[in-house]
Amino acid sequence: MPPSTLGTLANSLNAGTLGVSITRRNSGGASGLAFDKVVTTGGARLVYDNTYTRGVGLSARHTAGPGGNSYYEWNRALGSPSVWYGRVYVRLAGLPSGDIRLVRAQGGEDLELVIEVTRGGTVRVRDSANRIIATSIQPIELGAWVRLEWKVDHATGQIEVRVFNSPNLTTPSETLVTAAGQSIGSRPDRVQIGRSGSQSFSSDFWTDDPSLSITGFVGPAE
Repeated sequence: MPPSTLGTLANSLNAGTLGVSITRRNSGGASGLAFDKVVTTGGARLVYDNTYTRGVGLSARHTAGPGGNSYYEWNRALGSPSVWYGRVYVRLAGLPSGDIRLVRAQGGEDLELVIEVTRGGTVRVRDSANRIIATSIQPIELGAWVRLEWKVDHATGQIEVRVFNSPNLTTPSETLVTAAGQSIGSRPDRVQIGRSGSQSFSSDFWTDDPSLSITGFVGPAE
């Protein structure tokens, strides 16, 4: 696949219908660029919700039991960039029972990297062999929207994750930067946001305003 020309992909989720399951077909329109794929397995749910929203409109509620997946994905729209950026807002009511794989990038079916929120509330990065390569010092805020932004440079093998413990901050609460030369693949062709990896615990959390870009850090949503 050729390098990406995506510019910036973004979806506000706000044009969905309250209580309806998010699908590829209903995720576009006024919300922004439709997801290429939406996955729920093992009885999991992924629905438009207004219990908590980053501003006005709707968010995505991810509810999954043991072994269940609940995520949305961009693949064809992503292309295959060697350097790319991302953003998502996440809200957890309490500490998760396990480590939630919130962002997963793959090349083909091969894992390239993971950004997760741990059972202790910290943010952690894993490489293609599932090895931990960076962990935040501070836990994220619970019961509030937190903005996560990241840069992945496959050429240098380095990842930077910025944690904003208030949704509209312009200065990160904490920044994680891995050493260069990490094993994170050469180019992704899909990025999944939500809960992936068939994890062995139940979880219930919200995401909002996901975005991917090749032009730079995305910043806060309007």
